[in-house]
Amino acid sequence: YESNIYFPSKEIPDWFSHQGMGSSISFDMPLHVENKLLGMTLWVVYAAKEDTAERIFPPQALFSNITNGDEWIHMPNSHRIPVTREEHSWVSHMPKSYFRYPLKGGERMEVWINIEEPFEVKKWGIHLVCKPDITKDDLQVSIQMARMNE
Repeated sequence: YESNIYFPSKEIPDWFSHQGMGSSISFDMPLHVENKLLGMTLWVVYAAKEDTAERIFPPQALFSNITNGDEWIHMPNSHRIPVTREEHSWVSHMPKSYFRYPLKGGERMEVWINIEEPFEVKKWGIHLVCKPDITKDDLQVSIQMARMNE
């Protein structure tokens, strides 16, 4: 399921493989990702220059598949968010079913974060959520565990 959460935080976990400052990131989809991709998670750190009493629409992510020309917008179904100078994070997970077309290995992606003033994006990242590879060692451990439970 798609999910969104907002909370006070100014750090992005190190395991977010694609990180950057500013409002856009470009990256290549890993080769052979088609059957392993479960979804994508965004982590955006943002803040306003000053506190106000207003509430504004949450950030949006604009996706462009440079390779095939497909574009789409991710608009979270969230209520308006308070304007504050304190750095906050928006974490959004989009399952594979969210994307109109399957993402393929080697495709060039560009993603922009759009947020209303007075907010500005401090930094952000994307994490590709994939099924883990099952190795021969993993299978051997599973077989041994099954035998122990007999």
